[in-house]
Amino acid sequence: MTDAEIETLIDEKIRVHDQDPYAHALAELQLRLQLAESKTGMWSVVAADTFAGSGALGSTPVGNLPWSTNGLERVNDRIRHPTDGFAAAWLNAAMADGQIEANLYPGGNEASLYVRLNAALNQWLILQRSSTGSIRLFIQWAGTTIPLVPAVSRPVVDGERYKIRFLGADIWVFRMFDGEEEFLFSVSESRLSGETIHGIRLNGGGSVDDYKILKREAI
Repeated sequence: MTDAEIETLIDEKIRVHDQDPYAHALAELQLRLQLAESKTGMWSVVAADTFAGSGALGSTPVGNLPWSTNGLERVNDRIRHPTDGFAAAWLNAAMADGQIEANLYPGGNEASLYVRLNAALNQWLILQRSSTGSIRLFIQWAGTTIPLVPAVSRPVVDGERYKIRFLGADIWVFRMFDGEEEFLFSVSESRLSGETIHGIRLNGGGSVDDYKILKREAI
């Protein structure tokens, strides 16, 4: 190959590279690769609950995991606080890595998902959906509430579903509505990364429906 041919090849590589809108966005490219990697493997349902009926939570119909609660119940086919107060429910899925999915209805205040709790329930990582439209991920640590990413805002609509995938220190949050999945934000947070308790927190008439916990099988 002549020097001229080599120069032509280099020029062509540079030209094509420059036309790629992602070629110079290393952070965005890394995020796309991380998202793709997080979806690999076989995912299976560990526990699921549609909260059908009314009364005590008992155990999840799928997975038979016992709910612990300080006030939440099955009310008209959703999990709620019977007087719209502040309360939570949680279960131990015996897995630190996985995915939580649920339909969130914030009511007059919030419908939130505990991504991870410690056994004493005094340190927690939570995704909050508020009636004002904000969606935020924060951690309560040493008595202080710390936002992990800037809050984003989306209209509150019936049927919106949230998905939180957590593998080690990496966490991704998605919003699904009308058949479309929207990536909201991601964060790396090593605190609580070994905890296996997950759950729900409600306040002000908030409710949750169709709750699921999934795990990724080894391949």
